[in-house]
Amino acid sequence: MRKLVLITVVLFAIFAQYSDFCLGQNQELVFYVSTDGSDSNPGTREKPFVSVEQAQRSVREKIATGLTQDITIRIRGGMYPLDKPLYFDDRDSGTGQYSVTYQAYPGETPIFSGGRQIGLKRWTHVTGDLWTCEVPDVATGQWWFRDLYANNERQIRARYPNQDYSDHLEFTGYLKSEDEEFKNRGLCMPVHKEYFLEVIGFKDSERKHLIVNQRVPEGNWEEKNTELVVLNNWTIHRALLKESHGNELISQ
Repeated sequence: MRKLVLITVVLFAIFAQYSDFCLGQNQELVFYVSTDGSDSNPGTREKPFVSVEQAQRSVREKIATGLTQDITIRIRGGMYPLDKPLYFDDRDSGTGQYSVTYQAYPGETPIFSGGRQIGLKRWTHVTGDLWTCEVPDVATGQWWFRDLYANNERQIRARYPNQDYSDHLEFTGYLKSEDEEFKNRGLCMPVHKEYFLEVIGFKDSERKHLIVNQRVPEGNWEEKNTELVVLNNWTIHRALLKESHGNELISQ
């Protein structure tokens, strides 16, 4: 009887050791990304990557050689700037047996932003709530932007007319089209005209030379990246403005 008990104990020990070995082979592989990491790191919890792009490259290498375990990428909280879109395709896919998961680190919020930070020292106070800033890359035509945020709130860019709408049916503060083609398609709406510039005609077949219902500030608007925003019932058309003279606007 004693021999039987001894054999049973030995067999259980061997099975337990083999089971731990199998679980170790199938445990998930975890990469970590943190704003204070480095892409020269191995991507561990103690030495994380600094970019999701590097984590993606490491995962693709694993996928290319054949997955043998689940892969998880845990991204710590903080701001991650992107200078170009982050693309995922079949090279990033898991298999029917093993998964690939990108997720936020538990309890933290990573933020991916394609925006660029404009230093506070560049801003000059003009008056009231009006501030100006020259961005060299924009001034030389290397970069262009539409949205401006401060303290996570979208700001109002310099505009003309400088008017907000108080009623959602008024839609004031836009350039409104009164062209016959749009009228025939039922795309125009009644609005408070004193708050609007209205397109009343064109001087060219390409519709880049617009005639509006009132005089506008004149200038070489191409250098200032000025944008035309034309409101119709179902669409909003945008074009960069080149110059203006009296009640005429010329777009690029």
